[in-house]
Amino acid sequence: MEVKLKRIARKETYTIGKMYVNGEYVCDTLEDKDRGLTSNMSVAQICGVKIKGETAIPTGRYLVDMKTVSPRFGGRAQYQFCKGRLPRLCNTPGYQGVLIHCLTPDMEVLTELGWQNLKDFKASPASRCYSYNVDNGKIELVDINRFIERDYNGKLYCCDGRRVCYSVTDEHRMYVGNKKNNSTHEWGFRMAKDLPKNAVKFKVAAKHDGEALTAQQKAFYYLIMATQADGYIINWSTESSQVRFHFTKERKIKRVVELVEQAGGTCKMRVDKERKTHIILDRVLSNEIAEVMNPCRYMCNTKELPMELLNLRSEDIKDLLLEYLFFDGRYENYLRNNKNMTISSTNMRTLDTLQAMATMCGMRSYIKNENSKFCYAIVLYEEQSEVTPEPYSYYKEDYEGKVWCLSNANTTLIVRKNKRPMIIGNCGNTAKDTEGCILVGENKEKGKVLNSTATFRKVYAKLKAADERGEQIYITIE
Repeated sequence: MEVKLKRIARKETYTIGKMYVNGEYVCDTLEDKDRGLTSNMSVAQICGVKIKGETAIPTGRYLVDMKTVSPRFGGRAQYQFCKGRLPRLCNTPGYQGVLIHCLTPDMEVLTELGWQNLKDFKASPASRCYSYNVDNGKIELVDINRFIERDYNGKLYCCDGRRVCYSVTDEHRMYVGNKKNNSTHEWGFRMAKDLPKNAVKFKVAAKHDGEALTAQQKAFYYLIMATQADGYIINWSTESSQVRFHFTKERKIKRVVELVEQAGGTCKMRVDKERKTHIILDRVLSNEIAEVMNPCRYMCNTKELPMELLNLRSEDIKDLLLEYLFFDGRYENYLRNNKNMTISSTNMRTLDTLQAMATMCGMRSYIKNENSKFCYAIVLYEEQSEVTPEPYSYYKEDYEGKVWCLSNANTTLIVRKNKRPMIIGNCGNTAKDTEGCILVGENKEKGKVLNSTATFRKVYAKLKAADERGEQIYITIE
C-alpha cells in the first residue's frame, strides 16, 4: 500500500497537508512546523536544525509499522480499539530514541534459556524470549530485537505482595486490567506511576499454542518428568546410560512400567530383601532420556528438565506437571482439593523450570522456602491467571543504578521477582527525540483539524486491512 502526505500550507508554527491512500484522498493532516528537513540529510544536519517538539518529520519515503504499541499515546482511551498500536514511521533520521524506563537488575525475564536477570543475560545472551501477544491472548517465543541497559536515577515504582512482585522505573509500561464494571476488566497499557492501588488486575500467566504430542512422545516426556522427580541416571554417556527407579509404592511401580511400554521400551525389575522394587530401563530408552536431560547442555552437574518443554501445548504442559506431581509432589493433597499443586525439591533449577511451565499453561505460581533453607516448594494454582495485588503492597523508593529491558515485536515480557511471575510491557520508543506525530482530521479551522478520532479510525482501518493482507505499507511525505 502507498500512502502520500502532500503538505499544502507551511505556516510559522504548523503545517497543513492532505493524505492520500493508493491515490485516493482520505483526510487532512496537521503537523509541526516544516523546517525544510529531508531524509537525505545526515542525522547531524537534522539535529542542527530540529527544535524538539516543534519540527515536522523530514520529507521522504518511510515504511509504516503497525505492530508497535505507542508509549506516548497507547494508553489513551481513544486508541484502545487498536490496543495502542498506532501506525509508526520507521527509520526517520534524527527522530529515534530509546525508552529507558525498564526493570531493576534483579527482575528476571523468561527467555529460551530460562529465567534470566541482568547478570545472567549479559553472561549468556539469549536470542529469543517469551512474550504475551495481546491480540490473540497467547504466550509466544519471539526474537529479541534489542537489549537495553541504562543508568537510572529516580523513583522506582514497586509492588511486593503475595500474588504480584515487581520493581520498575516510573514510566515503565504495565499491562493491566482496569475495572470496567462489576464483572469485566478492560486491558491495556498504563505507566507504573499512574496505576491506582485498587481495582487493577495483572496477568500472571497465559496459554501457549505448541506442537501436539503423539501418545508415544507424551509417554517419553512423562518418563522424563518421572526421572527428574524420582529417578536416577547412571553413567551419562549416551552409549551406556542407565535410567533406574527404586520404589515401594505400588502406584509408582505400575505407572513407570506403563510409561515404558507406551514409549516403546522395555525394563527389568527386581525386588530386594527390603521389599523395594528396582526398575531398570533398557539401554536405548535410557540413552534417549539421558541425551535430553544431559546436564552438559546446561553446564551443571545434575539432571535437568529440558527447556524445550515450554514449547509444547498448554494442555500437554499441564499434564507433564501433573505427572511430576504424581511422583514427587503432594499428590494425595491434590486429589482431595483439586485446586492447587505443591511440589518440593532441593533443586531450585527444577522448580524454576516447573514455574516457567506453569506460567505457559495459565497457572499462577510462587516458590517459597520449606522447613529447611535447603528445601523449597512451588505452589501452583489452576486456572488462576489474573490477580489483584493487595493495596498495601504498592510502594515507591529512591534508586540510583542500572536498569535493563529486552524489546520484541509483541512489546511484552514474562518476568518475575521473588519467584512470582507476571506479564508486563517492555521498552519502546519515547516521545523524547522520537518520530514526530501526524494528526489526521478535517481542516475546517485555521491551524486545526477536527473530528480526529473518527478520521483516525477510518485511516487505521485502511492500513490495518493492508497489513492483514501481508502488504507492506509505505508513506511518502512531500
